[in-house]
Amino acid sequence: MELEKFSYPEAIRYLADKYSIEIEEVERSPAQLAAQDKRESLYVLSAWAGKFFVEQLWKSEMGQVIGLNYFKERGYREDIIKKFELGYSPEEWTALVDKAQEAGFHPDYLAASGLAIERDDKSLYDRFRGVSCSRSII
Repeated sequence: MELEKFSYPEAIRYLADKYSIEIEEVERSPAQLAAQDKRESLYVLSAWAGKFFVEQLWKSEMGQVIGLNYFKERGYREDIIKKFELGYSPEEWTALVDKAQEAGFHPDYLAASGLAIERDDKSLYDRFRGVSCSRSII
């Protein structure tokens, strides 16, 4: 890729041609492409939410007072808290939802990911509020 300045798919095709390897390429339907886009969007949102919770633990006053103390009282050292990317979710009803929408995430994905719950009036609120959690559960 670096030598020929190819993208990954171009490099694969180049090597397949060079060594006479047939590549079977399948064209995906619009529905398959839409499903893949949704999965990727949900993955990006989940990763962003994990970072949000970690930042809340270390950078917010409530995260340090409630979340960090919670972990320390249970014997977790700071290096372990950082290693496992433990975090804190603020007690506000829409802290995550508001920040995610500011960051450009679509409300439908917030509900589909399980990070937010939809009310009858179609507005969203955070599923996790005032809890300490591991980024790996998100």
